[in-house]
Amino acid sequence: MSTVNEVLSAAMALPPGDRAAIANRLFASLDEDEIQLEWHPEWAEELSARTNAIAEGTATFMDGKQAVKEIRESLTRRDSP
Repeated sequence: MSTVNEVLSAAMALPPGDRAAIANRLFASLDEDEIQLEWHPEWAEELSARTNAIAEGTATFMDGKQAVKEIRESLTRRDSP
């Protein structure tokens, strides 16, 4: 039997679409009571504010690919000396 690290290493070598499919299937395989998410109060406040903005029609939206690009650029700038 493979160890978790061996399975994870093999999965990380797969193309992004395959990794996403594996992640989705693993997540879907969990029962609700098996999922232990830690919610910080700030996250709940942010989620509430965003949900309200959507409901009120005041939210602005961004293409997902553009959002990921901007996040990566921000992290690169943050990690650069």
